[in-house]
Amino acid sequence: MCAVATCGGAPAAPQAPAVAGPVVAVAPAVPPVDVTPVSEPQGLVVTGRLAKLGASLGVVHEWTSLPMPQSEQVSEIIAGGPLGPIVDLDQPIDLAVSTVGKDDSVSGLVAVAAAVHDPEAAKALLAEKFTLVPGVNGVIALRPAPPQPNGSGDDGKSDDDRHPCELAPAAGAATMRLVCGLDDASLAALGPWLTRTAPRAVAGVDGHVELRLAPLKRTIAKEWAKMSGLFDMMFGGQDGTAAIRDLAGAGVRDLGMFIDDLDRVAMDLELTDTWATLTTTFAVPGATSTFSRLLLANADKNGPPPETFWRMPADADVGLFNRGYDANDFAHERDLLLRVVADALAAEGLGDRDRHGIVDALSMLYRPAPMAYASGIDTAAVSKALAAKRALGDGVDPVERAEANRAAAEAFLGWHLFESDVPAAGIVDAVKAFGVVWSRPAVQALYRAKVKMPPPSLRAVPMPASKTPWPPGAQRLVIEAFLPAFQPAKGPKGKNQGPGKPFVIHAIVVPDGDRSWLGIGGDVALVASKVAGAATGTGANLRSRADLNDMAEASFGSAGFLTSRAFAEMFSEGLGLVSDDTSMADSFFDGVSQLPHQGDPIEFSMTARNGKSPSSAAVIRVSKGTIQGAVAGALRHGGF
Repeated sequence: MCAVATCGGAPAAPQAPAVAGPVVAVAPAVPPVDVTPVSEPQGLVVTGRLAKLGASLGVVHEWTSLPMPQSEQVSEIIAGGPLGPIVDLDQPIDLAVSTVGKDDSVSGLVAVAAAVHDPEAAKALLAEKFTLVPGVNGVIALRPAPPQPNGSGDDGKSDDDRHPCELAPAAGAATMRLVCGLDDASLAALGPWLTRTAPRAVAGVDGHVELRLAPLKRTIAKEWAKMSGLFDMMFGGQDGTAAIRDLAGAGVRDLGMFIDDLDRVAMDLELTDTWATLTTTFAVPGATSTFSRLLLANADKNGPPPETFWRMPADADVGLFNRGYDANDFAHERDLLLRVVADALAAEGLGDRDRHGIVDALSMLYRPAPMAYASGIDTAAVSKALAAKRALGDGVDPVERAEANRAAAEAFLGWHLFESDVPAAGIVDAVKAFGVVWSRPAVQALYRAKVKMPPPSLRAVPMPASKTPWPPGAQRLVIEAFLPAFQPAKGPKGKNQGPGKPFVIHAIVVPDGDRSWLGIGGDVALVASKVAGAATGTGANLRSRADLNDMAEASFGSAGFLTSRAFAEMFSEGLGLVSDDTSMADSFFDGVSQLPHQGDPIEFSMTARNGKSPSSAAVIRVSKGTIQGAVAGALRHGGF
C-alpha cells in the first residue's frame, strides 16, 4: 500500500472554488437616423419656400437702407418666442399647410422648417431655456423649462405665444432643421415631410408660394352654393332688381366655376441687382368659366408688343396693349350689364324709345378688339395750374377758386390716347348715336332732376389746325360738363353763384386704315399733337425709350407699364373731378414729383400658355430706382 501511495509523487494542492467575474452591460445599438423621403402630407394645400433669406434681405437692405431682421429675429418669428441666432439664413426656409376633416369641420395644420446653422451649439443654447426631450428618429422636442429661482428659463412668453418646436435630422445640406408648428398635430403631420422631403427640392427663385385647390374644392363648392342662395333671397322678391340679381348671380356662379377650373396658383418672387419681379401663375386645366377663358385667351398670339404700342408718345406715364378677345365669350355678361342699365332707366320713368336708344348706343361702343393705350400730362401746365391755386390764398372769391380748381383738373386730365383695331367710322357712329339720344328732352329732363345741374353737351366741331392735313374721316367732338366740384360756393347772404364754367373734354378720332386712333384731353392742342404723332408714326415715341428695351424682344399676351408719377396723376385727376378740396392730392403729386425715379416704368404683363397643363402668368416688374424712390417718399412723410 505504501508503494502504491508513494508512486505518484507529492499530492496536488487544493483548488479554490471558481468565482464569476463582473458582468459588463452592453448598450443597445442606436438605430440609424432615417432621412429618406416621405410621402406628401394628405390634404396639402399650401407650400412655400424662401430660398436664401439672408441674400434676399441683403438686396432689400441695399435698395432701401432700412434695417433687416437677422438670424435671431427670424428664429423668434418662426418659434413665436426668443430662441437665439440658430437659424441659417443661407439655407431654404420651408412652409407647409394642410387640411384635416371635411365639410363643416375642416381645420388647418401649419408648420415651418428652417436649417440650423450649428446643431451642437444650438442644443447648448436651447438647453438654457428649454427642456430637450429626445424622441424617435433623432428628433428632439423643445419643452418649456420650469422657471428657476434665479429667473432663468422664463422669457416672459406664455404658452399661447409660443409654437411647439423640435430639432429634427434633415436631408440636404443642413443635417438638422428647426421645425415649429401651429400645434403638436401640425408637427406630427408636416414635420417629417418638411425635414426629409422638402429640403431635396431645388432652391429655385428667392421666394415661392403655391396654393393647391384640390383639397378645398368640396368645401368651396358648398359655400358658393350658400352664397348663390343668399343672392336669390336678397333680390328675389323686389321689383326692378331682376337684372341685378341675374348679373350678381352669374358673377357668383362664374367665380365658383373658375375656382373649380383652377388647379394651382403659384407666386414667385425674384430679386436681382436692378429688378424685383413677382410672377403669379394660374394653372387652369379646364375653361368652363368666363374668368378661365379670359386668362387663357390669345395663347396662340403671344409675341413682342405690336407696332401701335411703340407709336405711343415717349412721355407717356402709362402704356399698355391687349390682343383682344372673342366677343362671344362675354356676350352673356354684356347683355346682363345692359339689362341692368335698361332696368335702372325704366325705374326712373324713361320711355322705351329713349331707353332702348341709350342701350343700343352703349352696345355699339363695346368692341373687344386688339387695342393699345397710353396717357400722360403736360408737366409744365400742371405746375402752372397748381401754382395758380396756391397763389389764391384763403379769402379768394368763390368763383375764382372754382375756376382755378377747374383749370387744374383739366391740366391733370392731360392726354389719353387709344388705338383700336376697328375702323374709325364705327366709333364715330356709336358716339354720335349716343349724342342723338342724349339730346332728347326726356333724357335731359331726367338728368336735370337727378343731378340738379345743366346736363353735359356733346357736339361735333371743326378739326384743329395742323401742319399736315388730317386724313379724310377725322372727327373732333367736344364734351362740356358742369360738375359739382367746380360749382362756386354760395356768396354773401347765401347767394347762389351758378353752376360755374363747364369742364371741357376734347376728343379727336383719326382713321388709320382698318384701325382708328382716339385722343382725349382738356387741351385741344395737346391732344391733337399726340394723336397726330401716333397716327402718322412721327415724333418721339416709346420706341425711343431705353428703359423699355427689355420689352421689345419679350413674348407677351398683353402687357404694359406705368410710372410712380402715374399714381399721383390718377389720384389728382380723380379727386379733382369729385371734390373742391384737392389739397391732399396736390401735396401727394408734389411729393412724387420730387422723387428721382418718378418716371421709371413698373412693367406688367399677362401671358397664357397652351399645352397639357394650360396656364396663364401675370408678371409685375419693379425697378430698384422705383423702390428706392417709394421708400424715400414714405420716410419723408414719416412712414416706417
